[in-house]
Amino acid sequence: MKKLSDLLPPGADPKTELGKSAAFASVFLLFWSMTFLADFSSAYDDLFTYIGREKILLEGAVMERFSDLMEGRFAGFWPFLLCLAVTALFHYLSFTRSHSIYVMKRLESPLEFYRRVFAFPLLTLAAGVLLVLLLTGIYALIYRFVTPEAAYRGLTLDFWEMFL
Repeated sequence: MKKLSDLLPPGADPKTELGKSAAFASVFLLFWSMTFLADFSSAYDDLFTYIGREKILLEGAVMERFSDLMEGRFAGFWPFLLCLAVTALFHYLSFTRSHSIYVMKRLESPLEFYRRVFAFPLLTLAAGVLLVLLLTGIYALIYRFVTPEAAYRGLTLDFWEMFL
């Protein structure tokens, strides 16, 4: 198994690269989780009325569709892709500025150069996609098990609406 430093340009610090990716993932998790929970909470509260301190489900109240709650939820994925493209560009430029591109071109494997330029951004992209799928699953479980049965409309999802 290769070390992370084998997937980065010579001289790149793996801890710095991982730190940048973790910082972006943390912002992603925090921001979108908080906005989903706020929107879900608002839609959930609209199902009820209060008589004194007692919370009563409104007759005929229906929960907002899961698809509507998820609309645009992961629009921040596009800037994430842009950041990964910029990361790959910086990896490429780190070779050309340091003249290590000449060293890389003398290696036995002609793919070594491209692996060191694109491997980390592609692995980060894969992790981002897995994070989106994980968050969608968690949000779906929250929606399904918190929504009162009488107000539940089913779990429909237009996957692309989440990203636009």
